[in-house]
Amino acid sequence: MKVLLVTHRFLPHHAAGVEQYTAGLAAALAPESSVVVATTRKVISRPMGHRRRYRHAGIPVIEFRASIIIGSGS
Repeated sequence: MKVLLVTHRFLPHHAAGVEQYTAGLAAALAPESSVVVATTRKVISRPMGHRRRYRHAGIPVIEFRASIIIGSGS
C-alpha cells in the first residue's frame, strides 16, 4: 500500500509533537507500506515552491519550501 503523510513541518528542523508523531507513524507503517512524508519549510533565500528530497531515519521526505513574503505596507 502507498501512504503519503502530510505535515506542516518535519524532522530534523522541527521536533515538536506533530513531527514526532508523524515520524513514529511513518516508521510503524514502513515495513508493510511504501511511505513518503510531505512537508513545508520556510526559507527566505529559496524561491517559492522549491522542492528538496531527503531521508529521515530511512523514510523518504519531500520538502516544499515556502518563502516569507513581507508586504510593502500599502
